[in-house]
Amino acid sequence: MWRPDGWDTTRRLGILTPDIGLKPESEIRAMAPADIGLHAARARFAVEAHPTVTMPLSAVRAFAAPPDVDEGVEQLAAAPLDTIAFAFTSTTYLLGAQGDEAMLQRLRERAHGVPVVATVTAAVRALRALGAQRLCLIHPP
Repeated sequence: MWRPDGWDTTRRLGILTPDIGLKPESEIRAMAPADIGLHAARARFAVEAHPTVTMPLSAVRAFAAPPDVDEGVEQLAAAPLDTIAFAFTSTTYLLGAQGDEAMLQRLRERAHGVPVVATVTAAVRALRALGAQRLCLIHPP
């Protein structure tokens, strides 16, 4: 039986994620339309994460700093991608909006014209574009 091989995509999304988990690729694949190609690169995270252990803030901050994520973006940008997504929300929570934008600007310089977005920053922009004024968040236990 024939199965799609990924070459029939209409858009290609690069995903830069820490090397400690598989969630971003799985979550994005579940949300993305079938004709969106996903291409991941992993950058080194300074500590081994465990679901029951809180990640040290120093490791989260270090992940956003050069050189590993910068090199990951550059590697992804060598492929024919439409966008690169920095898929690690903890960095945005720690750095704040200005720090996140500074990191994105640095990464965009390494992306050779391929747009680079971050998860939280993209969500905020989308909510503003929709004119959202109030939010209600529901998180399953």
